[in-house]
Amino acid sequence: MNKAAGAAQREKGSNSLSRNQAIVFDALKREGNPMKAYALLERVKDEGVRAPMTVYRALSDLMDMGLVYKLDTTKAYSVTSPSASDIPVFLVCDTCGNSRMIGSEKLEEAARESALENGFYVDRLRIEVTGYCCNKSA
Repeated sequence: MNKAAGAAQREKGSNSLSRNQAIVFDALKREGNPMKAYALLERVKDEGVRAPMTVYRALSDLMDMGLVYKLDTTKAYSVTSPSASDIPVFLVCDTCGNSRMIGSEKLEEAARESALENGFYVDRLRIEVTGYCCNKSA
C-alpha cells in the first residue's frame, strides 16, 4: 500500500472493516499498548472471535491497510497513530514492555539518504528503538 492509500485508510478508521477486523482493531485500540496475538485472542473470545487463525488473518489485513504494525522486537501488534508520520518509529521499553509510536521526519530522511548513498533503495522503512522508559526503577 502506498503512503496516500495508507493515510486515506487510517482516516476512514474502522468504518470499512469486516466484523472480525473491527473486533481485533477495537481491542488493540482499547489496550493502548502492543499485544501479542494470543493475548489479543483472549481479549476477543467473548466477542465471537475464537480461532487463532481468525485473529492472525484480521491482523494481516489490518497491517495491509496500514492500520496496525507488528513490532519485530516483541512480536506484538500495535495500532498506528494517525498523528505519526508515514514512517513509524517505535520506542520499546526492555523492562516493562511499554511502547510508543512516534513520527520522525529527520530519522526517516537520514535513513533513506544513508541507504541511497550505499546504493540501496528502501522498500519499507520502520525503526524500532529499544531501551528503558522513565518508569524504570533503579
